[in-house]
Amino acid sequence: MILIVGGHPDYQDKVPDHDQRWVMAKSHDRDATMAFEMHKRDNWLPRVDHINDFDCPVVMQEQYPEVPRSISYPLTEVTATFGCSMTCTITYMVALALMHDHEVALWGVGGDTELYGFQTPQIAFLAGFARGQGLSVTAHPDSKLHRILNPCARYGYDGCGELFR
Repeated sequence: MILIVGGHPDYQDKVPDHDQRWVMAKSHDRDATMAFEMHKRDNWLPRVDHINDFDCPVVMQEQYPEVPRSISYPLTEVTATFGCSMTCTITYMVALALMHDHEVALWGVGGDTELYGFQTPQIAFLAGFARGQGLSVTAHPDSKLHRILNPCARYGYDGCGELFR
């Protein structure tokens, strides 16, 4: 299982240990086994020193000389399987993990803010794809994303009108 650590501040405490730990490159988490920076060069170049502090591969749109540990994201292969809608770095991370038949645990991915709520449907799509392949995608038990990925009620039967609010 791969632990994917996002930046949601409510879920940064007690991050569980896993064999593989993928983080976003803006993170200060240095226990990563892989970091991801999926923005265009102009966006990350001011933070290149921070990115180069990672002691692991850094997945980017392409391999860049400014980031010696950078490796290219396999966009063609991923979009051939999952389509072209990747709404955030987390979706790129989840899709790559699923391409290699890994189960995923999401930590620091809330899915509940107005700023980032648009990302949740694509994460839910990838989780459904994973289920169809016999793999799991789980989230922090207190996050809205966890309630969306693992609804404990049935609409209309259990009075779950509040489930998706």
